Amino acid sequence: MRSDALIEVENLTKHYGKFKAVEDISFEVGKGDIFGFLGPNGAGKTTTIKMLTSALSPSSGTARVCGHDLLKESVEIKKHIGLMPELPGFYEDMEAIETLEFYGEFYKMPSSERRRRAYRLLDLLGLKEFGRWKIKAFSRGMKQKLGFAAAIMHEPEVLFLDEPTQGLDPNATHQIRELMLDIRNAGATIFLSSHLLWEVQTICNRVGIIHKGELRVVDSIENLQAKTTQKQSIIAEVGTFPKEARQAIEQLAGVNAVHYNKTQSKITVEVEKRKKGLSEEINDLLVKSGVRVGSLIAEKPSLETIYLSYTGGTKSD
Repeated sequence: MRSDALIEVENLTKHYGKFKAVEDISFEVGKGDIFGFLGPNGAGKTTTIKMLTSALSPSSGTARVCGHDLLKESVEIKKHIGLMPELPGFYEDMEAIETLEFYGEFYKMPSSERRRRAYRLLDLLGLKEFGRWKIKAFSRGMKQKLGFAAAIMHEPEVLFLDEPTQGLDPNATHQIRELMLDIRNAGATIFLSSHLLWEVQTICNRVGIIHKGELRVVDSIENLQAKTTQKQSIIAEVGTFPKEARQAIEQLAGVNAVHYNKTQSKITVEVEKRKKGLSEEINDLLVKSGVRVGSLIAEKPSLETIYLSYTGGTKSD
């Protein structure tokens, strides 16, 4: 058990009749983690978030969030967390600035602090000029950004985000991602459910993969890359690639295929991950064949490759 854990989940379960939405999951998330929670649609991601934020009662099991028992201290938990649901809901006739101040009042922030914080967040998210607009005039992307602002209005210790960048353009996605990093650097913990695997790989230090309600793995991305048994690629930038060099590489034990992109002056060698020392052997063969090697790297398995290996080839939607 981690001494710095702010989320501690033990045998958490949610059934709807005979349907097992979440089945006996246990894991921990430490202070300062950005924890990526991955899985296909219907895997149990949103159900888990609803239970951890006291919006849904579990069928069995328990959890502690910020040191408070999920079953006995749900009111205390809500004081310490922020939540951005997949589809944030607002009072459509309220102005954006009023909405954020409303959230601040709910969390008992002083009036002067509420106003200052609200305008600061609107500015950071590119919404300052729309502060007096009614929310019903907002686009979906603007509502997404406002939902993020509302979730962090009171500077929570733990932030739960369910698909926070869904429907956002690249600039807005970058804004949200940078804010997540700033929030983590300030000492908060983030629980991120997202189907954007490249985004999770970029900002998360640990991930959990859930499939059909069962938690398949929890670990750092680095450890998962080291443990995966999937094939990997060795990529080399070369000046030329003579036929005899290609044939020599193809005959090496552990090599599955060799591809040459003449336009990019790049060769890609698909290899068995368990075969050690292949990078050095390939480099030696190229040099002996008179090939000028600009660079040679062993490409680590992507998070998508790892994810698919734990979900039976079902990509997150």
